[in-house]
Amino acid sequence: MDELLALGRELKELGYRFVTPTAATIKRVNRRHEGEPARDAQAVFGWGRAFAHDDEPGRWLQRLQALHLAQPQHGGGWRTALRAATLGDQLLFHTSGPAAPADAVFFGPDTYRFVRALHAELDAHDQRCRRILDLGCGAGAAALALARRFPHAEVLATDVNPKALQFCAANAQLNDLPNLLVRESDKFAAIGGAFDLIVSDPPFIADAEQRTYRDGGGALGLQLSLDIVRASLPHLAPGGALMIYTGVAIVRGEDRFADTVLPLLQQEGLATTYAEIDPDIFGELLGEPAYHEADRIAAVWLVARKPSAPA
Repeated sequence: MDELLALGRELKELGYRFVTPTAATIKRVNRRHEGEPARDAQAVFGWGRAFAHDDEPGRWLQRLQALHLAQPQHGGGWRTALRAATLGDQLLFHTSGPAAPADAVFFGPDTYRFVRALHAELDAHDQRCRRILDLGCGAGAAALALARRFPHAEVLATDVNPKALQFCAANAQLNDLPNLLVRESDKFAAIGGAFDLIVSDPPFIADAEQRTYRDGGGALGLQLSLDIVRASLPHLAPGGALMIYTGVAIVRGEDRFADTVLPLLQQEGLATTYAEIDPDIFGELLGEPAYHEADRIAAVWLVARKPSAPA
């Protein structure tokens, strides 16, 4: 942890900035620089290019070796799976993906859309928050944003991936957010009590390799998102809100996620809004067997608000 924090502070002092694009974009851009060693922090920790120990990026090799995150390359040089992204003025560490191990800690365009949707929703509707939960926090982007927005609230970030919790805790410390706590939990298995705000950006891909950070379960990757909605309802405080960003395979024009959760939320008496915020993401997956009937994959935003307690 100390080495990671020291590295983060050094990157901040250097004025490090990197907006993480899709893996496909990273691959295309890196092809332009094939054979060139990385020369700066963005090339090493953003684009993930190899670097030589005797070039400027070699200054970080000892720290990366201490973190067991330095990988020697055939023919010489080093590469790291550690990545650093910026979101506003915050710096967050994560790992490479998507062709990565099952315990990878994802960060990418979905992360930016999720946090942007959260801020837009909270700007539009006053939400009093004393206790907040980020289910499946990953690197902690949403939890960090909420901990800053509500400095007097307790923000609990949970995940089933211990590596994600390590990164989230380090990111919270790096960005001076002492009100953010982390806990390992599969949904609400290790969590009790009620929350004024529950947020989640769960995995939603039908992943044949069943990688934790990517696979949503079920035929079209919907199962985890459905399970989170159902499990969250008993844990919403009066006046509390559930906000979920997820991806939905649209099959012959039908949104099976909306068709399932909206009647459930209406039956429970929650005020609900639902919208597509990007109609076409992960189009490359439509060639996969699991998506052979899908028209497209849409990014959707669900908000469900529980009525306030009577005065």
